[in-house]
Amino acid sequence: MKHLYRQLKKIEALKRAPVKKMADSKKTTTSWWEKVPAFYSTGMKVFFAFLFLLLVVHAAYELFRYDLIIRPFETPFNLTRQEGYSGTVVAYRLQDYMNQKREELKRSSVPGVKGVAAIQLTELQRRPEIDVPAIGLSLNAIIYQLRRMLGIKQRRVSGDIVVREGKLYLTVRITKKPAITFPPGEVKNPEPVIKQAAEYVLKTLEPLTFGLNYCTNNKKELLTSLIKEIQQSQHDEKKALVLTLEGCLFKNMEKYEAAINKLDQALQDESLENDSLRAVILYLKGETLLEEDKPTLAIEEYEKALELYPNNGVIYAQLAEALIKSKKTKKGLEEYEKASKKDPDNPWLYTAWGYQLAELKEFKAADEKFKKAVTVAPNYALAYANWGDVLLKKRNEYRAATEKYEQAVKLDPSVAWVYGNWGVALVKLGEDEKALAKFEKSLDLKSTDWVYNHFEGVFRSLKKPELFAQYEGVALKQKRTSSYYKAFEYVLQRVKKPELFAKYEDAVAIKQQRASYYEKWGTVLASLKQYEAAITKYQKALEMNPTEGFYHYKLANALVELGKHESEAGKDEQARLKYEQARVNYEKAVQLKLPKRSLVWAYSGWGEALVGLKLFPEALAKYEEALNLKHRMHALFYNKLMKALRQFDKQEYFAQYQPLIERSKSNILKSRYYYRWGRTVAKRNQHRDAITQYKKALDTNPKHVWSRIMLGHELIQVQESTEALTECETLLELTQASSDNTKAAVHALCGLAQIALNQREAGTKNCQKALELSENEDWAYWCLGDVLVMQNQPEQAVKQYEAAVDIKPENAFYRYKWGQALAQLKQYDAAITQFEKAIELDKNGEIGKQSQAEIEALKDEKSTITDSPLQEPSPDTQKVTPSSTEEEEDS
Repeated sequence: MKHLYRQLKKIEALKRAPVKKMADSKKTTTSWWEKVPAFYSTGMKVFFAFLFLLLVVHAAYELFRYDLIIRPFETPFNLTRQEGYSGTVVAYRLQDYMNQKREELKRSSVPGVKGVAAIQLTELQRRPEIDVPAIGLSLNAIIYQLRRMLGIKQRRVSGDIVVREGKLYLTVRITKKPAITFPPGEVKNPEPVIKQAAEYVLKTLEPLTFGLNYCTNNKKELLTSLIKEIQQSQHDEKKALVLTLEGCLFKNMEKYEAAINKLDQALQDESLENDSLRAVILYLKGETLLEEDKPTLAIEEYEKALELYPNNGVIYAQLAEALIKSKKTKKGLEEYEKASKKDPDNPWLYTAWGYQLAELKEFKAADEKFKKAVTVAPNYALAYANWGDVLLKKRNEYRAATEKYEQAVKLDPSVAWVYGNWGVALVKLGEDEKALAKFEKSLDLKSTDWVYNHFEGVFRSLKKPELFAQYEGVALKQKRTSSYYKAFEYVLQRVKKPELFAKYEDAVAIKQQRASYYEKWGTVLASLKQYEAAITKYQKALEMNPTEGFYHYKLANALVELGKHESEAGKDEQARLKYEQARVNYEKAVQLKLPKRSLVWAYSGWGEALVGLKLFPEALAKYEEALNLKHRMHALFYNKLMKALRQFDKQEYFAQYQPLIERSKSNILKSRYYYRWGRTVAKRNQHRDAITQYKKALDTNPKHVWSRIMLGHELIQVQESTEALTECETLLELTQASSDNTKAAVHALCGLAQIALNQREAGTKNCQKALELSENEDWAYWCLGDVLVMQNQPEQAVKQYEAAVDIKPENAFYRYKWGQALAQLKQYDAAITQFEKAIELDKNGEIGKQSQAEIEALKDEKSTITDSPLQEPSPDTQKVTPSSTEEEEDS
């Protein structure tokens, strides 16, 4: 029974179980529906709380976000309605031009400087806000009120535009700066004025941007001016910046120690609160040390800069360059690898890497890096430009280089040096006229000496003065003295247009009012042989700077040249005055301590002036001074000394200057010296001394033909005709390639020697051969005349001697021989006339004495006929020189 009872209990329990479960389920469903409103309410509260939090965070962010606010400008209603320039539009245009100018400054930097711009955050830090007015209660209005309540002061740019008398005047106001009104512009085109205002605002608020550009582009004058402006306006708060820019200025001046001192002071200055400026200072310090060839110290500075900007690829690139210069090439290349991981999208990193690999002659790897640079930044012009430089300078692949430069200028047409190098590549390819166009474009963008020098070189090489009309503007734009002068020196010599002179004088001398310009202008005129005009310019330069020795030197040169021209024109007194004034100016020039290069020429010119004044001993002393300075043009000064010795014609001076001549390394010069010495003593009938000097000349230069010819002549004078004939045989071999005049002199000499040795037939043939070669060979007529006298044909002999006199009417010996032949023909009066001429030409010489004796004899025998044969003059009377010119003898 108990078992049955338990079974019944279980059955009853099973029957009641579903009913309870259903009841529990119903109760649970009711509970969840009651919770949904609660969950919704809680969710909305959280959502609005989160939204409010975002608003607060955004407001706080906006509160401190901008440190420059550009407020809409006040503009006239008509300007807004007719031209569309509302105050907000003007503010936005101002902002746009500021950004454009900033980018322009970065682009105009040379390749290595791009890195400086890359690590520099501008002083504004972020894009300035345009304070656009709103209606009602806006977030900007709330933030503005909060800033006022919290005392947060921001720099503001505002202003107004006023139209007066058809002109537009724009005034700009910057917080804590005086208002400035710009020169008026056109009402219908306010853009130029807005652009000018944008540059002013940027320069005022971001002097570092301008300063670094001036620094890296080596614009010393602009950088100095900017430093002064900052010092005057905001010296205390910008002291670190001023010190930084001063350091950069000293670096460009290669005063590296002073630069390092300034940069160190900048790092320690209390006003340095900006890490970006600190990084720039460290970067510049590294560059200074690298330029000073101290790569190890530069590495330390770059590493410090990397602590501030650990992900900047540009600093890594400079660090790598310093390591490579420290002969740690492997480590340097590792730094490039590290940089590419930390800053993989920096195109300058790959550009610098490629250039460095090219320096290491790893051209294939370099090409890969350049390709990577243009892959990362397809519009990065500097990658193509530097790639072109490698092809031009490292690989001599000029055509490929021009292709890279062309791509570079398509992307950025404002980089001057790219056009310059493009022009160099075109010159290498022989495309000079295309190169001129590239150089012109480069100079338009930025005036640089190296580009102008290339431009001038190509211009000269083309030798096409007609191109000057096309490129005249290029020359006129160059205000540097050297390049300006070089262009006109070439052009004026060929074009010779008076209006070009006026342009040069107006653009350079008058406006600039600098003595150096007048000196250069005078040099141009002197090069055109317009010495009087040149003298005027030099005198103007001396009025401005009377203590400049170089100007005295140039004036003296022009005076000497003018003196030469006046002397040639027979204006001896005017020439003497010019030489005298030149002498004074040369003396002043030397006293004012000229540089050695000019001093040696001053002594040389001084010598010429003294020669013009016939002060030969003093002239020789000045030439000696020039030679003692051991200038590379010493041969020229020796020649001038020789010329003075020849004009002075004093035997004692040849002996005095012999040690100076022996010091020369030129055997040709020594030969000419002894030759000239021989000629001088020969004129005094010192034949043995003359023979000695001619032999010395031949010892130093055996091929000096005229030394050997004159030696033969002197040997005939001392009746050593056999030795003279030996010299003639040598001369016949030496003169096979000589001029006909020289060959004629040799044959005549041989004829004279043979006649003296009684070889009349051979002598006659040689003399006739001499006349075939040159109708003006007086020795040949002398030779034939003597033969005819020996053959008792005085009438024919007279014709030969007369022909010799026609060639050299001042030769006393030929007059004497002519007189003897006339006397033999019993033409006593005519003979006496020739003897008297001979006496006039050789008053104190042996020929003059012999002629006087002949006259006395003829007067005694004038009424009688004598059959006595003609007597040859003694050897001492046969003083004859060949018909050839001095220049040919010296050649």
